[in-house]
Amino acid sequence: MRLLSLDCSTEIFSVAVVEFPDNERRAYCAEHSVDSGLGHARRVMPFISRLLVEAGWQLRELDAILVGAGPGSFTGLRIAYATAKGLSAGSGVPYLGVSSLQAFAFPYRSYHGVVVPVIDARKRRYYSLLLQEGGRLSDELDLGAEELAATVRAIASARGLDAVPALLTGPGAEQLYTRLAGASTVPGFQLAHDARRPPAMALAELGRDRVARGELDSPDSGPIYIRKSEAEIGILRGKGSGA
Repeated sequence: MRLLSLDCSTEIFSVAVVEFPDNERRAYCAEHSVDSGLGHARRVMPFISRLLVEAGWQLRELDAILVGAGPGSFTGLRIAYATAKGLSAGSGVPYLGVSSLQAFAFPYRSYHGVVVPVIDARKRRYYSLLLQEGGRLSDELDLGAEELAATVRAIASARGLDAVPALLTGPGAEQLYTRLAGASTVPGFQLAHDARRPPAMALAELGRDRVARGELDSPDSGPIYIRKSEAEIGILRGKGSGA
């Protein structure tokens, strides 16, 4: 199985090509990533082309394209989905959206406590998803720092996991950890040592079994939006005021 994966949901842009012979351990993998802001549009196609050339693969030889479904940057998610859908339409290769939060948590799937992948949602809020040993403990969340900390503690206590520190990972983890320390609520949390690890390789690992089962997206599928964009909010406000 040959897969292309890309994620533009945060300031960490990453793209990877991965091969899993007989859906077992990967035999080939390569990843390019940039952790330097949200200028992803100009990087997507050059990075994809470079990786395919390095692998010696044609686009049509892929089994699927995996795209980070968010939540995250509205612009970044639209870039990623436009790219995946365009490549799919032009090559006939199907695509599949995979949670970006799960991808950021994937390296810690063996951790016994609560794993908390974090993406900065702006406005002093955070997108998150609580997991334990790879299994979901919650839906996607959009919460302030203290509310997220309280939610983590409540779920950890209910599941008897409160003796193990909750592990914060993802590109928003350090900021959240600092904010919690300022609020004197940080006990019970620890920061992952490699919290900003690029997610594209993890998307491939998470998506391969779903691809093998034929769980692919339809052409009208889209990203995980937990909240409305500022543009949509502005339009709704204008309609509400009779503008």
